[in-house]
Amino acid sequence: MLLLKKIFLGIAALVLIFAGGSGTQSSNILLQGGGFVGLIVGFVVLYIFGKLVWRAMGCLPSFLIIAGIVGFLLYAIGAFNGGVKNIIPNLQSFLGRNHSETGKISQQSGALQLVDEDSRPQAPVIGENFGDIQIPSQNLPPVNTELTEQSAGQIAAPVLQETQLPPPVEQQPVREPEKISEGGIMGFVNNLLGGSESSNTVSQPSNFNPNDYPAVYGTVQVVSADTLLMRNHYIHLYGIDGPELSQTCANSRGSAYACGKQAARWLQGWILDNEIECHVLKQDSKNNVIATCAYGQYDIGAALVSAGWAVTLPGNSIYQPYELQAQKAQRGMWQGQFYKPWDWRKIQSKKPKIKIIKPKTQKRLWDYM
Repeated sequence: MLLLKKIFLGIAALVLIFAGGSGTQSSNILLQGGGFVGLIVGFVVLYIFGKLVWRAMGCLPSFLIIAGIVGFLLYAIGAFNGGVKNIIPNLQSFLGRNHSETGKISQQSGALQLVDEDSRPQAPVIGENFGDIQIPSQNLPPVNTELTEQSAGQIAAPVLQETQLPPPVEQQPVREPEKISEGGIMGFVNNLLGGSESSNTVSQPSNFNPNDYPAVYGTVQVVSADTLLMRNHYIHLYGIDGPELSQTCANSRGSAYACGKQAARWLQGWILDNEIECHVLKQDSKNNVIATCAYGQYDIGAALVSAGWAVTLPGNSIYQPYELQAQKAQRGMWQGQFYKPWDWRKIQSKKPKIKIIKPKTQKRLWDYM
């Protein structure tokens, strides 16, 4: 009978720890609190189980049994994924540490800082001739941004922990300047993007080459996976849509994780404070810039899509070969299930806003005295 009690305590400890860990990953505050309580109770039960085993079997057997249980727990929650050095980050992910952070990601003194996303100002207007931006005189590596089916099979997604970068995208022939002379650069871009000043979802002509457009250079801060900040100008990467900072996805185990913040950290950890080159295509109705950007000779949009931390916009085929490759390799968000960013925004916009009405308190007689 005593043996059955010990076995029951051990199983109860495992169930409580697993259930508590799952609860901490929920977006519901009550479930998160219950999850942490479950973890605490589970470890207390595990401690009691260890004492009972120690009294019955001695020190060394008890230590081996408890060590085996702890090792099994770590293995079951995926703590050993990526090697022993990744145990702590994997445990933080299992405990839902990523869900407690809000705001946008920026970089100061080489570290990531979280700032309130609603506090950012409206981007000022950048003139067509970029007279308000000084372009450095140094020459940067050539930027290759046009994608083809052949080059898509060669690219490798950059990994945050490694220094290996994706191979450069193949250079395409530059379009003749006279083809964009009518109406100027911005006039051609409006025609290119369907004549809409706020649309970034239509397809591009086959001879599209961002090198035909004005270039700006500088270090950037990462606002989200598809938005950068350069000298108080917000730059939206052309042709892609990254997850919102508040967006959550499901990993290969079906557990929720903050894919929006992880995608932004991936990008920030790759480019760091290095200078990038952006070719400005247009401004939208809110004076935010739409551009293709490159880190050295590597297209940032291609890298994000190839790593699985962004998707191509509907009707835009420029990055589709990279998206198909990321989906096949189950990289980034493709490791599990997720909403496309535009669907996520639509769902969030339909959530009812709950207004808290405070009950009126009746004044008592002595309140008038």
